[in-house]
Order: sequence, then structure tokens, then C-alpha cells
Amino acid sequence: MFAPARLRARASRPSRSTRSADPKRARQANLPTLRNAIKAGTWLIGPPEQITEQLMEIQHKYPGLEVVNVGQPVGTPQAVILEQLERFSAQVMPAFKRGT
Repeated sequence: MFAPARLRARASRPSRSTRSADPKRARQANLPTLRNAIKAGTWLIGPPEQITEQLMEIQHKYPGLEVVNVGQPVGTPQAVILEQLERFSAQVMPAFKRGT
């Protein structure tokens, strides 16, 4: 891995585990959220132009980086996943041709 993991889970404590398992108390468990991940830059969200720009910045910062993980949150419908992957391949990936 070339890029630092900027969204780390906080040290696990029994009280946090108990709270996160209870839907009524999970918000008080102080666990990382998707908003934290977006703010930290570990999740990229936006239109294809914005994703391309953000990935270009990452490529410039970490020139040896060759692979990124493209995924969706658990529970995303299959049709949405397929549509997003098709858009990513058609509108983002062409900007990252090998050898350019």
C-alpha cells in the first residue's frame, strides 16, 4: 500500500463494542462514519469529473500507485452497483491510460 490509511478505527473497548451492537446506542459509540471517510479522503464521492480530478491528485501524490479499490456501501442494490461501475469505466478510467 502506498497511501496512508487515514480513517483508522479507534481502539476497541468492550463498552464501545456493546454500544455499537445496539442500534439504539450505536451513535454514541463514536465509531468512524462514512462522512469521516469522505472528509479524510478515503472515500471519493461525486460526479465523474470530480472523481477523475481526485484520483489524478492521488496519482500525483503517490506515483507508484497502480491499483485503487472501487466499491459501494453494503446494501447497495446490484443495479445501482452495475450502473456506477459502467459509468466509472466509461467516464473515469479513460483518463488513466497505462504509459501516459
